[in-house]
Amino acid sequence: LYTIPTEKSWTVILSSAKNDWGAYKYDEKKDVLRVEAPVNLTQSTIEAFTMKFEGEPKTGKLIFAWDTTWVEVPVSF
Repeated sequence: LYTIPTEKSWTVILSSAKNDWGAYKYDEKKDVLRVEAPVNLTQSTIEAFTMKFEGEPKTGKLIFAWDTTWVEVPVSF
């Protein structure tokens, strides 16, 4: 899982690469999915980077949050 954050949106990338540490060997050819997610601002600061699932058992959203920013990506499983 990779992200490309910008001020207005994040690109969230699901990659088929395994056993990679960081983005040092990132290979765009191994992208399985790319989703653009708009940036939202929080009411308070989030100290630790957080990822969490919210929603129904088979559909919902994956939320990424840190500092005063959060983004959400729709998911179904």
